[in-house]
Order: sequence, then C-alpha cells, then structure tokens
Amino acid sequence: MDRRPNIPTIIGGGRVLWYTRIDERHVPRKEAAAVPYGLAICDLEGSGIFLFTCADDWMPVFDSWHETVLGAKRQAAFEFEGVESTWEQPPV
Repeated sequence: MDRRPNIPTIIGGGRVLWYTRIDERHVPRKEAAAVPYGLAICDLEGSGIFLFTCADDWMPVFDSWHETVLGAKRQAAFEFEGVESTWEQPPV
C-alpha cells in the first residue's frame, strides 16, 4: 500500500509542513462519527500553525490553532494513537 498520497503544497490557505494519512497504524483516542483521511500541519504566515483534519481530497474538515509545530503534533497525538511515528514532510 502506497502511504505517500498526492499531498497538496497548500491546505486551508497554509503551506504544508507535515502530514500523515490516517490508516491502520492509528487508533482514534475518542469515538468519532468518521475517521479522517489524514492530518496536515500547516503554516499560515502571520496567523500561526494549524492542525487540519482532512477529508479524502485533503480538504480541511476541522482545524486547531497552535503556536508551534510541536504543539500541533502533541494535539494530533492526543487525538490519534500512533501518529507520532507517521508524520512525513511533503516532497519539495
């Protein structure tokens, strides 16, 4: 299974810094109506760092604001077990 999806360079108006597909490697820590396709950490210059929960077309469904990338990664780890080891940087 190819784990490197076609990731856009911009999501929610911000430059993608890190992303991960949500798949069998991850366990949601709370019950959700639907498991998202992926998570993306983006830099919205002048607005901060955002963690986007995305649908299968990488369109943001939910977001949270963070001061740092580390803060966004911690929030993702709070929401999904296993995400700490699956972050990837988009190809340049």
